[in-house]
Amino acid sequence: LSQVLGTSFKGWPDVMVILNKANASSEAYKASVEDCALGLAAVLLHSLPGIESSQGQAGVQRAYEEVSRIRSEVSQFEESDCRWTRMVNHGMFAHYPMLLGIDARFIQQCPPDAPRIFVYDMKGIADQPLSCARIGFWASEVYIDRFLRHSPCRVLDWRKADLFFAPAYLTCWELQKTRGFTLAEKDQSAQALADQVRDLPHWKRREGLDHVFLFGASAWQLPRWRDLFARSIVLAVESRPIFDCPSGKDVYCKHCEDCFQPWKDLVMPPVTPRPVASSLLSHSKPMEDRQYVMAWHGQHAEAADEEVRRAYTITNETVRLELLRNLG
Repeated sequence: LSQVLGTSFKGWPDVMVILNKANASSEAYKASVEDCALGLAAVLLHSLPGIESSQGQAGVQRAYEEVSRIRSEVSQFEESDCRWTRMVNHGMFAHYPMLLGIDARFIQQCPPDAPRIFVYDMKGIADQPLSCARIGFWASEVYIDRFLRHSPCRVLDWRKADLFFAPAYLTCWELQKTRGFTLAEKDQSAQALADQVRDLPHWKRREGLDHVFLFGASAWQLPRWRDLFARSIVLAVESRPIFDCPSGKDVYCKHCEDCFQPWKDLVMPPVTPRPVASSLLSHSKPMEDRQYVMAWHGQHAEAADEEVRRAYTITNETVRLELLRNLG
């Protein structure tokens, strides 16, 4: 544990293996605490997404409470332990309180004139926030859901709701849960998701007019979304989503020009992952000390990696290149 404490776990190795060794028995766990309590806390924190997959939210809650207990018992050593303060990337799990609903902001009162939100329980399509929050840019699907789910403005009685939010971690579903699916299997799974949205119990009350749905990627992945959300509020990180992307080497996706309806839909910024934001802020300097006014973070169609270059080329992405050329 002392050796792994200083790692950043870049690339997300299987820290569950380390945790299982430390937790092989009550004697082994006790020895791990005595050997390096803060090292065990770091391993537990980095293992929470794996615990979520195997034990669900109840397991995550128990593990997080155990971390809090360990830290409270050795709190007098935290500031003097350079491995804990300087070598552990705390940005990797600084967002956990918000996702778990223990962020201090959630104990505030809902303003009297703020809308009340009913959040649907969408089961398997929105059930692994810690794992799905790893997907970076697209994690807005997770953050918005968890913020509303734990918000003081959330109501459990649908009759008191002004708006209904239907969470769906579509990008996580596409990148993780359908990996290895055939095209037919993926289409079948997507149709099942669309049917789940269509059958929401309070949808027909106003034909979806008071329902809110979020697309957190450059493609709006849900089949038949035009029919489903003709009257609903769509939150999107891309107002011109890509579609019609045939397979092949020299093909290009199209951008939808009429998908976004400004009379009802809203554009929101994508998520900058907390570890990345913390890393960027750590290099921030006062304006008078800066050699450069701004720094670029992201990929583009002229990247060195061929796969990345192709991904941005086929989507006809031009804004990033214009920024690089005009500001470079």
